[in-house]
Amino acid sequence: MRCHVGSDLVVIRHRGPDSFEVWHNEKQFKNIIRDAIDLGVRIIQWANEPDLPAVWCRQVINEMGVQDKVKLVCDLHDLDLVRRKIITLPERELFLSSDAFIYVSLPIQELANRIHQVKVPNICLYSYCNEGIIEYDVNDIPNRKSLVYEGGANPPDDEELNKVFPYRSIYNIMKRIVEMGNEVHMFCGNYSAFESYQHTGCMLYPPTHYDELMQKLINFKYGVVIFNNENHTEDQVNLTLTNKMHEYLQAGLPSLACWCEET
Repeated sequence: MRCHVGSDLVVIRHRGPDSFEVWHNEKQFKNIIRDAIDLGVRIIQWANEPDLPAVWCRQVINEMGVQDKVKLVCDLHDLDLVRRKIITLPERELFLSSDAFIYVSLPIQELANRIHQVKVPNICLYSYCNEGIIEYDVNDIPNRKSLVYEGGANPPDDEELNKVFPYRSIYNIMKRIVEMGNEVHMFCGNYSAFESYQHTGCMLYPPTHYDELMQKLINFKYGVVIFNNENHTEDQVNLTLTNKMHEYLQAGLPSLACWCEET
């Protein structure tokens, strides 16, 4: 059973690859978990952020008395411990509720295990792309050229966002790369970046469906993995291997990495 976070709801697949259920509140979520366990689910995988539903899973497992049969595995992506340098109550409760953890990098695994005193099984599993997500023959792609960046970027005038996530404030960086004579393409992960980065000189694309994005990446020469982290203060960048690096590699692009130590 896997729980996937959507924009407004969570889709929980448990009856097969073509079935799903949605929830809008705690009561509905817990009913779905009970239903799944009754149907024979024995491993529940929760991808964190939000963290609280993992606690709800644990409460249902305990209420049903199936702790020995049903295990909760949490797939950890964006930890407040790393990103905000604090431990929020929901995140701490998630760590206390889980039977096992999956991390995205070795430094984050080491840090979280030490700070949260993790004793349960845990593993680092990098954000590899699915095999076959794109198929191409390198001989059919002549004249690969230019740089490409795909991912989120902060609008330069969004003070709150730039304060909370300063490493994504890359407007001036992208503008400077163009001024240095490079042709740069940006597949923006958020529409606000597509709107606000128009004057950087980059060729901009709005948020693009993943399959379409991956297929377009093969036309470029280098992937850009760059963050506003010159002083190395942002552990969210320092300790993480980015999704975009793996996606560039899947498309046959080496990465130009800057100010992201683990990458």
